[in-house]
Amino acid sequence: KLQESVSVKDVGAVGDGSTDDTTAFQNAIATGKNIFVPHTSTGYKVSASLGTLQEGQSIFGQGLTKIAVDTSTTDFVTITATTENIISNIRWQGSGTDKGTGIKLSVGETASDFASGLLIENCWIMGFNKGYAPDNSFDVKFMNCEIRNNRFGLFLEPIGGGAGSYIATYEFFGCRFYGNSTRDMKLLVSGNAACRGINFFGCTFDPTGHPTNPSMQIDNGALINWDGCYFEAGTTGLNGTPPSPRQIFATNSINLKVSNSIWTGSGGIDLVNSEMTLDNCWSFSLAASPGDSKDPIIADANSRVSIKNSRMRSNASDFVGCETYVIENSEVKIPTGGTSSHYKFRSGGSNANAAGTDTILSDYEEGVHAPTTAPETSGTLTFGNPSLTYTKIGRMVTINGILGNAVLGTPVGTYFTMTLPYPIKSGSIGYRVGGAVRFVQGTTVPYQGSEADTTITIYIDVSTINTGDDFFLSFSYFA
Repeated sequence: KLQESVSVKDVGAVGDGSTDDTTAFQNAIATGKNIFVPHTSTGYKVSASLGTLQEGQSIFGQGLTKIAVDTSTTDFVTITATTENIISNIRWQGSGTDKGTGIKLSVGETASDFASGLLIENCWIMGFNKGYAPDNSFDVKFMNCEIRNNRFGLFLEPIGGGAGSYIATYEFFGCRFYGNSTRDMKLLVSGNAACRGINFFGCTFDPTGHPTNPSMQIDNGALINWDGCYFEAGTTGLNGTPPSPRQIFATNSINLKVSNSIWTGSGGIDLVNSEMTLDNCWSFSLAASPGDSKDPIIADANSRVSIKNSRMRSNASDFVGCETYVIENSEVKIPTGGTSSHYKFRSGGSNANAAGTDTILSDYEEGVHAPTTAPETSGTLTFGNPSLTYTKIGRMVTINGILGNAVLGTPVGTYFTMTLPYPIKSGSIGYRVGGAVRFVQGTTVPYQGSEADTTITIYIDVSTINTGDDFFLSFSYFA
C-alpha cells in the first residue's frame, strides 16, 4: 500500500553520492511509515545517525542500494525496543572501523527491556566499528547478508549483567563474514546474564582481515550451533592469548555444536573449560607439530569434545590436552606421547597415522564377532554358522553365542584357537572374569587366554569333533 510507505526522494533525498541526504532519511523515519530507498548508481551520502525506527517500521532498498556515512562516531541506524522491523536490500557502508555501529538493536539500559522480531535480509553491513550490536533481544534473523570489513562483524553482549538479561534465538541463513579486522563475532556474557540459541546455517567465515585473531570469540555462551558452514582458517600462525589464528575460541561455554561443516588452513577450534560436539565434519589442518596453534582442535583439561562421523586430520596432531574425547565412526589423528589426554573410541573410531597415548576405551560398545579358528597341529577347523555377539563396557569384554556347524578339514591337535574382538590386556592378572565354553550336549570345555593374546585356546581333542557340531560360549575378559 503506497500510502503506508514513503520514498526518501519524496522527502528531499538526492542520491548522487555527494549531497548530504541525512535530513531526508531522518524525516522519512519520523513519519513512522515504511521507507523505500530507490536505487541510484552512486548511492546516498549521510553524515550522522539516521535515527530510530519505530515499532513495525521497515526500510527497504531496490537491488542493493548503497547508503554511505561520511563521518560518524555514533550509531548509524538505531532500532528501539520494538517488534516486526525489517531491513532489506541495503548496503550499509561506514567510514572506518573505528566509527560507530552499522545497525544497533537498542532497548534502553535495564535488564528488563527487550527487543524482538527483527529481520535483516539481502544486506551488506561494512566499514563500521561494530557491524551489528544488540542490547537484550530475541527472535532475530539475518538472511543472505554480507557482514564485512568491520572491526567486529557481530558484537553480542546482553546489557545489565543481571538475571533475566539475555540475547537469544538468533538465526543466520546463508550469510558471509569476510574481512572483519578483529572478530567476525564476539559474544561476551558477564554476571548472571545469558547468551544462548545462536544458530548459523550455511554461512561462510573468511578470516581475511584478521589472520592472527580468532574469527569467533565466545565467552560464557550456550546452545550455539553451526550447521552446513564453511570455515577458512587464517594463513598466519602466531602464538598468543587466545591461541591464534582460530575459527572458534570458546571459554566457559556449553552445548556448542558444529555439524555438516568444513574448515581448512592453519587453525580450527580452541576450547577452554567448554563442551562441543562435532558431527559429520571434515577438517585438514596445516599443523606442523603438536600444539603449534594450528591444529583443528585444541582443548584444555577442563573441556569435553564428542566427535561423530567425521574426518579430522592434520600434518601433525589434532588434539592436545583435552580431558575426554568420544570418537565415533570417525578418523582422527592423536598426538604421540607426552600428553595427559584420554581418548575414548566408540563404534568404529580410528586413530589415523599415530600411536596415541590411550586408545583403550572406558566406554560402551556392542557388535557381532566373526572369529577365525584353527586346530593346534594341522588341518582346518571352521564353523559354517558362527553367531557370536560381544559387549564392551570400559575394559570388560563379554562374548556370548554359538560356534555352529563345524566344518572339518582333517584337524589334528589337543586344542583349537579362536580370535577375540579385542586383545587381552597386557600386564593383567585375572584376565578371565568368568564364564564357560560348552560342547554339544552341555559338556564343559576348559579354555585359556594369556595377557596380550589376540586369541583364546579351547582345550578339546579336535578328533572328537564331528561335522555339524556346535560350541556354546559365554565368557568375559579384560581388554
